[in-house]
Amino acid sequence: MGFNFEFRQIEDYRDVSRIIDFISSKPLNYPNYNMWVEKTEQELLQGQKQSIIALFDNHLAGDVIYQPHKQIPGFLEIKNVRVSEEVRRRDFGHFMLKQIEVEARNSGNYSALIVDARVSQRDIINLLTFSGFSPVTSISLYDSNEEDIIMIKSLTKENSGLIQLTKSFFD
Repeated sequence: MGFNFEFRQIEDYRDVSRIIDFISSKPLNYPNYNMWVEKTEQELLQGQKQSIIALFDNHLAGDVIYQPHKQIPGFLEIKNVRVSEEVRRRDFGHFMLKQIEVEARNSGNYSALIVDARVSQRDIINLLTFSGFSPVTSISLYDSNEEDIIMIKSLTKENSGLIQLTKSFFD
């Protein structure tokens, strides 16, 4: 029994193209998802968004896309977390989230990670909770009838007030 796993930052257009194909395969019923994917491709190519990818036997098996939050200074926003069915339950998602946390801490530019997920996506909410994220509020973010849960993870010891700050942003 053999295995070949690799986790790394995206390196070139080929990596971006692989991510776009990967995330396009399951839109999860988000409104305007295809437009978001097109915009994400451009932002990845321009360096506005970053991504960690997981490869399994040289095939893309997972990704986490992230960027500095556009409205909350000091927050790094996780935009997409996805792991293929064939490697789920092997901690791919957890490892990539942990790596983003390490990079954000080492940069010294961020006080928290922020992410949202559909309330109906129990698996991702469980992964985020396991990874140390705390729920802040629930709100419909994407012009749909579905609720999204906002979660944060503090990167500093002085985390008092981060949840309240985040919650007030969405009120």
